[in-house]
Amino acid sequence: MSISTFRLKKPEVKYQENNIPQARNPVYQIPIRETCEFCSGKKHVFKTLYSLYYHTREEHGNEFGYKKYVMALADKIIGDSS
Repeated sequence: MSISTFRLKKPEVKYQENNIPQARNPVYQIPIRETCEFCSGKKHVFKTLYSLYYHTREEHGNEFGYKKYVMALADKIIGDSS
């Protein structure tokens, strides 16, 4: 008698192109080169929009408009790809 094992396949979640910041959102994983407009001294270049969002959320969370800034960049990316 042999025991065969099989792996259950998880259903893939299809994300629509939107500007909501999530790690699995494909718009936020597109390679870009963008700097933070809130940082005054150092100019760190971020490779993805999600890394920029995470930086602004952690470092500039109390500043007004940090989320709107990142979502506006996502809107530009969505507008360019359409």
